Amino acid sequence: MRAYRRTRRFEPLSTDPGTQPAPDLTAAAEAGAAIRHCLANLPERQRGAFHLEQLDSAPRSEHSRRLGVTPSHFAVLLHRAYAMLRDCLERAGWRRSP
Repeated sequence: MRAYRRTRRFEPLSTDPGTQPAPDLTAAAEAGAAIRHCLANLPERQRGAFHLEQLDSAPRSEHSRRLGVTPSHFAVLLHRAYAMLRDCLERAGWRRSP
């Protein structure tokens, strides 16, 4: 899944490793909460397709068999899941990284 971040801008990190600030854990927690919220709002079959694709290394043909759909329908479910996640995250104030 493509990286998303809040619409606010951050200062670029220094190339000197001794001067880099600690990671912004608050932003990571906010991103995680937004993604969990958006995933919870997906239709069940799309959420299942997304989880299988992201968390299981089996081939898509195996994923489609598990869901009881054809491989092409599995691809459609994935496409719709990604589109709905993208829209949900953008409505929540997150945008794609450049």
